[in-house]
Amino acid sequence: MKIAVIGGGVSGITSAFVLSQKHEVTLFESNDYIGGHTNTIPVTSGKSKVNIDTGFIVFNTPNYPNFTKLLDRLNVSSQKSEMTFGLYSPEDHFFYSSLDLFAQKKQLLSLSFYRMIFDIWRYHRLAYEALESNNIDLISIEDFLRLNNFSKPFIDHYLVPMGGAIWSCSYEAILKFPAKAFINFWKNHHMLQIKNRPVWRTVSQGSFQYVKAFEKTFKGSLLKNTAIKNVTRYKDHVEIVDSNGATHKMDAVVFAVHANQVLPLLSDPTDKEAGLFSTWNYSKNSTILHTDSSLLPPKRKSWAAWNVCYNSQNSDQVGVTYYMNRLQNLDLETDYFVTLNQDQDIDPNHIIKTIKYSHPLFTFDSLASQDKIKKLSGHNRTFYAGSYLGYGFHEDAVTSAVMVGNALGTHL
Repeated sequence: MKIAVIGGGVSGITSAFVLSQKHEVTLFESNDYIGGHTNTIPVTSGKSKVNIDTGFIVFNTPNYPNFTKLLDRLNVSSQKSEMTFGLYSPEDHFFYSSLDLFAQKKQLLSLSFYRMIFDIWRYHRLAYEALESNNIDLISIEDFLRLNNFSKPFIDHYLVPMGGAIWSCSYEAILKFPAKAFINFWKNHHMLQIKNRPVWRTVSQGSFQYVKAFEKTFKGSLLKNTAIKNVTRYKDHVEIVDSNGATHKMDAVVFAVHANQVLPLLSDPTDKEAGLFSTWNYSKNSTILHTDSSLLPPKRKSWAAWNVCYNSQNSDQVGVTYYMNRLQNLDLETDYFVTLNQDQDIDPNHIIKTIKYSHPLFTFDSLASQDKIKKLSGHNRTFYAGSYLGYGFHEDAVTSAVMVGNALGTHL
């Protein structure tokens, strides 16, 4: 079969890689590079040249089995990383991290800080109980917190900032997040336990190594700088018109794009497609690679791998800074950071690269569409792949692509 894969992010790359074992595949990408959130920036630091990730950074083997298998198939290595969390609130002169809870000695005498720690333990216990009781299907995480009388320090300085950092969305969006899906994610990623957490890993020499390996081994056609204008399905074929004016006649098409990009590309969406994909919206996140350490706590030993900068006056977007030297094991004199949604706080003289990323927003309606989209995939010569069909992460994208491959007789 001649199959078009639209979108060169990880779901598109995996779809193309798997399907090309048996089919004639053309991969279309509107950008001048493939990889999507796998976007590694080469930087010269002193006499060293290093590759710094800005989107996809870490994974672990238990929770990312298909992505791990993809790396193995592409002969790409990985190394141990670190998953530590910290919060810094400049307006309150308050900070802590999992590296040193009591970096500020005043917290030894802070009842609110002890209440936050107590509520972390209580959240772990009540979250398990809630999943077992199966009574949180229709409530948000905000409802769950209110019903269980969680403290404001726990909500403002732990759970909501961490949720915002995980899903790259606003505090408001986290509070509206369906409780069952939110808590299930924490459980599946072993975040409701203190001990026996998985070892996090990062792709050696930058995540784009697996993209490069894919490009070297891909047997099909790769068309970069080629956006799609429209897709029309017929009884016996699919016609795809690209931004260069060319028409491509295919036997099937895989939409490996964001969920909210599917309908604009279809010239003939069905009522079912229109209903399902219209439930999806995405947050846009400004992402900056830089060397400005002022966004982190004043005490260096509190610099975690993930650092949320909390501002009670701005809940539109979570401000999070990834300390890349920790995450990628960079032994350099210069400290490198990747920061989301704090453009105005970064010294322009320290900025290396500015990028825009989009992330799916999970609501009751969008989550309800997931299984229906999976069931619809394959009808009308049309398949769907993307991280939105899971929790919005790399493994979800790869898994959705593997499902497309399986439906068309191929395997990872």
